[in-house]
Amino acid sequence: MSIRISKSKFCAGVQCLKRLYFEVHSPELAEEPSAADQAIIQQGHEVGMLARPLFPRGVEVCERSLDQAIRTTRELVANPEIPAIFEGVFEHGGVLVKVDILHRRRDGRWRLIEVKSTSDVILSSSARLLRFFPITCTSFPRSPAYLIAMPSSRYSSSW
Repeated sequence: MSIRISKSKFCAGVQCLKRLYFEVHSPELAEEPSAADQAIIQQGHEVGMLARPLFPRGVEVCERSLDQAIRTTRELVANPEIPAIFEGVFEHGGVLVKVDILHRRRDGRWRLIEVKSTSDVILSSSARLLRFFPITCTSFPRSPAYLIAMPSSRYSSSW
């Protein structure tokens, strides 16, 4: 059985190896996200959408199948007309990474950009992802990674 490790599984394993084991081998035992968890997920989605206008003509990878999303990302990276990719998916050696924004630089290299809604979680989850990315894309022409952190007052007054 082939196991894919995503950022969320990686973070689960850092927190608790038993949690990772159950997420991989018995995902049906996981609890449904609470209302608070769902609000955080929705907030993250909204902030990600607010960052997209900074990269006009960017293309979203929205396939539900991971394999198709990986293929679509490869095709978009190969197309020199594509200036930015939203939610691109990469896999290498069973490690799976989904990137908020990939921005093509003038020199042809890609800039990885993570978008976060608060500064509270930046060092914990983003630092892990940014360390993960070079492992998953060893031959990918990339430049340094960047982080867009939006203070909560910037995107909504209702939270």
